[in-house]
Amino acid sequence: MRSFFSRINYNYDSKYLLEFNVRRDGSSRFGDENRWATFPSIAAGWVLSEESFMANAGIIEFLKLRVSYGQLGNQNIGDYPSAALVSFDPTYNFGGTIVNGAAQTTLGNEDIKWETTSQFDIGFNLEMLDGKLFAEFDYFNKNTFDILFDQPNPAVTGVRTPTTRNLAEVENIGWEALLGWQEQRGSFSYDISVNVTNVRSEVIKIDPEALGDADRVFQGDYILQAGSPINSIYGLEVVGIFQNQGEIDGAPDQSGFGTPTPGDLRYRDVDGDGTITVDDRTVIGKENPTWLYGINAGVRYKGFDFTFMIQGVGDLQTYGTGNLFVPFNNSAGLAAYWLDRWTPSNPSTTMPKLAESGGISTNVTNSFWVEDRSFLRLKNLQFGYSLPESLLGNIFISSLRIFVNGQNLFTKTDYKGFDPERQTRELRGGYPQLRILSVGLDLKF
Repeated sequence: MRSFFSRINYNYDSKYLLEFNVRRDGSSRFGDENRWATFPSIAAGWVLSEESFMANAGIIEFLKLRVSYGQLGNQNIGDYPSAALVSFDPTYNFGGTIVNGAAQTTLGNEDIKWETTSQFDIGFNLEMLDGKLFAEFDYFNKNTFDILFDQPNPAVTGVRTPTTRNLAEVENIGWEALLGWQEQRGSFSYDISVNVTNVRSEVIKIDPEALGDADRVFQGDYILQAGSPINSIYGLEVVGIFQNQGEIDGAPDQSGFGTPTPGDLRYRDVDGDGTITVDDRTVIGKENPTWLYGINAGVRYKGFDFTFMIQGVGDLQTYGTGNLFVPFNNSAGLAAYWLDRWTPSNPSTTMPKLAESGGISTNVTNSFWVEDRSFLRLKNLQFGYSLPESLLGNIFISSLRIFVNGQNLFTKTDYKGFDPERQTRELRGGYPQLRILSVGLDLKF
């Protein structure tokens, strides 16, 4: 990397604020013709509370309006995807003798260039009632284009490593809000703040030159296509569980994914042609949340202090973990939710029948195994006590605080895996975050 920066700040009478930035970035990860790109930004602020007409506003101490627009680049694509690579690891059999050889393992793409994000933001900062009430609000429109994406190669190339391309444009529109209150009454003080973010993501377009005749890109259970959220889960929509042979005979033919029997999942015929095929797949979930929220609060009285933080996300999904729909995977045991599985004596409408290796209900990605990853979590809780200075004067300690801290103490979620904050696309949900209890001392001499 090599970068050049410039910045101009202007402040007139603490009321009118202006900042202008330009950066020029170069990265050796791109080809010779596309290594450099320029990213400007501009921001302006107006402190209304400093204006004379706000002098008699009374309860408002501070009010600033702000607006900004800027661009930033992304080059997080690994090293040298623009270059075609040859590996000398392969071995070949010539005349009964194993010899070393060479094979191309990466096609390379000299045309890739910086991914660029442009963002427009407008908002305000507010303080009222002697600073007790404070608030922030932002509306943003974030547009990312020339998105760097690892596109699988056609099998005919014989190269399995995906080729990096500037493939798509994605728009994120949303808002962020923060509202808080802080107050002190003698030796007692407290504060609380609530933040909420709402964001809607949509793929605006895909570069037709990069896809040829195709209009979408598949990555396993996920799809990139115009009009859908980025990182959308793509598959068949489940409309129930077959209870008897009569229901199977009266339903659209889905034998292309295995001959169904009572207890198997039933799929929706999206195109209405009477047969369930890959053309009936649709978006059945998305990885990125629509809602993010949190609560921070604290109470202090004399030497005692108590704080906690709650966080959560909403409206996001993931495709089920391996042991969910392959219950005997690697000789694994069964989770409790399989107790209500379909059997002839228990015609369940909530869980399909149990089958080794998952059965035909897992032959194709489908909505039944899409899990909601929304959660609310008590992320941190701490209780402490600071000894009075009068007790420390003779022991050469300026302050001593004892505390008890807990992390990830409580989680509310419908997710069946270990942890809703899992790494996305981990087969078994990844290693869960730890619940930690600790006791400690803070000393200053």
